[in-house]
Amino acid sequence: MEFLKISQKENFTETQNLFCLGTLMEAGSDTSRVSLGQIIAGAATYPDWVARARAQLDAVCGHNAERLPGWEDRDKLPYIAAVVKEGFRWRPNIAEIGAPTSLIQDDEYEGYKFPKGTVFTWNAWAIALSDKEYPQAERFWPDRFLNADLDNPLKGHWAFGPGRRVCVGWKVGEMNVWIAIARLLYCFDFSEDPVSIPSYYS
Repeated sequence: MEFLKISQKENFTETQNLFCLGTLMEAGSDTSRVSLGQIIAGAATYPDWVARARAQLDAVCGHNAERLPGWEDRDKLPYIAAVVKEGFRWRPNIAEIGAPTSLIQDDEYEGYKFPKGTVFTWNAWAIALSDKEYPQAERFWPDRFLNADLDNPLKGHWAFGPGRRVCVGWKVGEMNVWIAIARLLYCFDFSEDPVSIPSYYS
């Protein structure tokens, strides 16, 4: 509703309205889809953690698919929260190279001086895949997030950006991926196709 009020006040054209609304839809759907695909890839290439996720899902929802995981199960499925965080960390797709920000005043950090107007960005992939930041960084290993920060979806990775400038849709994105991957892991098995892998490189 707020957007419609603003668009009327600013006399947006129909094309401008459609562009803005389409951008919001794409930002909230395509990124979630890619994150789900990356977690599925992690399940196929590093299947050890899937058994731990499945055991927790079976304990909560029944080992014979009695019912699908739901929002009410979130507190009982901490491993799924760790899976989602690891998915965001392992292959950050929202901002592989972070959104640039510019200083509005001179600043100093650890002896380095930066004048007003300096543009900063960060390399999310380099951080996410650095063994200095994450032991066995290339490995998809949700257990790394089973710690005191588990319930803070923004802590431990930079997939939504850093500091006060995080993606405004992070909560929707995290919730989308959580419910979808909980149900996918509960209902499906994932494995690599040994036939298609060599043909990809030939």
